[in-house]
Amino acid sequence: MSLPNVSLAAFYDKAKDNPVTRNMVRLFYVESYEEFIEIYDEILDFAIAKLQENPQHHQEDSEDALTVKLMNLLEMAGFSVTTGTTGGGNKDLTVRCLNPDWTWIGEAKKFNSLTDLREGFLQLTTRYRNANPLYARGGLIAYTLRPQAAVLLKEWIAEAATVANDATVKLENFRVEDCKLRPKLAYNSFHTDVASGLECQIRHMAVVLMHLPDDKSGRSAKKYEKAREAIKNAAGGAGDDVAAAA
Repeated sequence: MSLPNVSLAAFYDKAKDNPVTRNMVRLFYVESYEEFIEIYDEILDFAIAKLQENPQHHQEDSEDALTVKLMNLLEMAGFSVTTGTTGGGNKDLTVRCLNPDWTWIGEAKKFNSLTDLREGFLQLTTRYRNANPLYARGGLIAYTLRPQAAVLLKEWIAEAATVANDATVKLENFRVEDCKLRPKLAYNSFHTDVASGLECQIRHMAVVLMHLPDDKSGRSAKKYEKAREAIKNAAGGAGDDVAAAA
């Protein structure tokens, strides 16, 4: 079958309601790092939504397995994505656009405790590097298999401010803004990069993966016993550092 003879504008109009198709076209005409990040944020959120849609399939996944699933979705949307690429250390995710200087780096953690995210945040802010310090954006991805992901992420954001003000870290000019793309499930933080002295932006995102059905089959299924017990212990005051079921 031959391709229809249509203009790019007509094609784009047809694809406007599909975030993947629409932005794959836009990627070929990106003119700035900010536009690249705008496109990437939308696609990343779409990929996260796809993971969240069927949490029952991710309960036994390791941290790395979840990240590979996310990487595959991003690659299918047209991005160049690698895991384990070095840049100050082995980064969980490195995303590139047409311009090799334009990168987004990500650290992904299972959010079992504040300590998990604290270490990931410190890796992003004090160890890892983008390709070019003029273009410094990254993200902290929190795979959340516990209840109340929005509440847990808000607790982390308060902790992030404490980490940023710690005398041994010194993330100057640290501030946080709400993320309009994913209200209460994402926040943007800004700080002065220790190495470059330039502003760096980190997007903190909860991936909502809790799956603990309370219907008859869910209550009786042995596969949910571990998760149910962990949540019960946490609710009983064992604290944030009680690990949720993997």
